[in-house]
Amino acid sequence: AYLRSLQSANGDRRDVIAAVFKETVNRMINGYLLRDVINKVNEIHFTSRDEIYTLGRFYETMLREMRNAAGQNGEFYTPRPVVKLIVSVINPQLGETILDPAAGTGGFLAAAFEHLQKQCRRAGDHRRLQRGSLHGIEAKPLPYLLCQMNLLLHGLEYPEIDPGNALRFPLREIGHKDRVDIIMTNPPFGANVEPSDKILAVDIAVDPVAEQGYINEYGTLYREAQDRIKSALNKPIASLFDLPKSNKAKIKTEILFIERCLDLLKPGGRMGIVLPEGIYNNPSLVYVREFTENCAFLRAVVSLPQETFISSGASVKCSLLFLQKFTEEEQQHFDETYATAKAEIEAKYADEIKVEKTRLEAAIQQAKDNKDAEQRKALQKEFKNYLKQMEAKQIDEARLLLKDRFDYPIFMYEAEKVGITATGDEDQNDLYPNANQPKEIEKTCLDWYQDFLADPKGFAVAGGTE
Repeated sequence: AYLRSLQSANGDRRDVIAAVFKETVNRMINGYLLRDVINKVNEIHFTSRDEIYTLGRFYETMLREMRNAAGQNGEFYTPRPVVKLIVSVINPQLGETILDPAAGTGGFLAAAFEHLQKQCRRAGDHRRLQRGSLHGIEAKPLPYLLCQMNLLLHGLEYPEIDPGNALRFPLREIGHKDRVDIIMTNPPFGANVEPSDKILAVDIAVDPVAEQGYINEYGTLYREAQDRIKSALNKPIASLFDLPKSNKAKIKTEILFIERCLDLLKPGGRMGIVLPEGIYNNPSLVYVREFTENCAFLRAVVSLPQETFISSGASVKCSLLFLQKFTEEEQQHFDETYATAKAEIEAKYADEIKVEKTRLEAAIQQAKDNKDAEQRKALQKEFKNYLKQMEAKQIDEARLLLKDRFDYPIFMYEAEKVGITATGDEDQNDLYPNANQPKEIEKTCLDWYQDFLADPKGFAVAGGTE
């Protein structure tokens, strides 16, 4: 109760501790045992970088053991070798803003913090890293608590974790100041957002103590952001997005996260995301792939082995997708290229469609004149199917023409070992240089990717996509 009641006047660690223990109720019956715990905690030097680093590593080990012991915690855990590869490929730079909208226990944010710490040279660099660089969103109470503690123990003094639903506010109300340079995330997948799922008051509620800290830190910007969030109250979640084909049909959460993440990126922003491979190869989801292609470069795809997430309770095969959102100039160039391609294809079939329309319309009129209802209905159905078929044909050909004219290299790699077995044990790792790198592997995924960045065209010709 004491820890939950902590409160600061100007936003310091007391607010963080209060947020961490807000929903936590623990009872220790044995007073002597409690005294032993307090004595051990008192021996820890929380101002010592070495001790904090050790605590952070110990906490990571605890999280891994929790994953192995209880399947329900698996959804909160991304294998650390996978996290490290994503951070290495994205390569965050000091001064960039980083977000994980499905933060879980904070693995991506903790790894990004360690990556950025190496770039700090002056006191001002450390202050910049501590405030405003790393952000997370996590709606579930347990992983929210674990995330806060994980980041604290890694040395981030003021974790900025939003305890809300990343899908809860309308895309059209996201302003540029809400966007970030980098997103790294493993969103929840396999679940559905139902038509009946709405934004509830509990989804947008903010703890008064935490809210005062946000107001002290951000002032008017925070109040404006909250007003935008509150405008979504009682609206169906799917209605806040462009990707759902209908507000009356359910949609996978990972699809909504793709759209949300792309919109949360600044123009030119970078993203690394874990997704089921069905997103890329399921014919029924081509509209999702085209939505992505319409606003971002696909920079790299790393296919993970089937067993990567089995120890976390998920058997689905996944890949890592690396995207870079178009700048305003690149978006304009893409739109103009696509518009030109569509116009050329429409012109290509204009005469053919005109002739067929004239023929079918005349035949339908003749059936009407002959009072042949059955023939008229058959011709009308043929007419409708013809127009639908030609529309699909033109769209497909326009996309092919677009890809030919808006072409760019994409790095692709199929990983065989990712440092973790199906049972969660440590394994060989061909993702980046490490002590467990398979002896027969000359170059790891990260090595190949760096070669690709140095010379994309030469890399493709040399067949370096193995």
